[in-house]
Amino acid sequence: MKKLIALTVLTTLACSSFGQGTVDFNNKASVLGSANDYMVRFASDNSLVVNVGTSTYVAQLWYGAVGSAASSFAAIDPTAPFRVPTTTLPGTWNGAARTIPAPYGLTGTTSVALQVRVWDTSLAADWTAANLPTYTGQLGASAPFTFNFIASSPPAVTDDDMIAFRGFTIAAVPEPSTFALLGLGALGMMIFRRK
Repeated sequence: MKKLIALTVLTTLACSSFGQGTVDFNNKASVLGSANDYMVRFASDNSLVVNVGTSTYVAQLWYGAVGSAASSFAAIDPTAPFRVPTTTLPGTWNGAARTIPAPYGLTGTTSVALQVRVWDTSLAADWTAANLPTYTGQLGASAPFTFNFIASSPPAVTDDDMIAFRGFTIAAVPEPSTFALLGLGALGMMIFRRK
């Protein structure tokens, strides 16, 4: 009877874990290779690092169906902090494995669209708050990319790497007054053209 209970528990755990997929949420060249640029940068072309005490930039992985709009993607917690200025790996975050919920995974839908989003958590607690007019920091997002769940036999350490991810630049959000000035300028041009 004990063997039957143990087998039932192990089968249940195996089925629940196979219904999900794992992604190695890292952008280090040592993980992804050096053929492509995987770094996140400030607009000034400096690779992103955190300034301890003044900024706390993080990366967060978002997921959705392949071909769907990035606005429909869901977040995966936790966020991953960027490295300190003394790092030898600027532009990279301290990541780890992230689980993509079912139906994505080896026994479900075998491809998923992923996106990396970056903002300063000292100014906004989450991505939604970072997109409010009150946010004064820099933010950005990668182009959505497809991740294919692979199960090599024997398993390879690269099976869960985000090899389709590409680096990107974050920038400051224009202040609302900038939009107002642009709008007034466009209105003035329209009036001037009509005369």
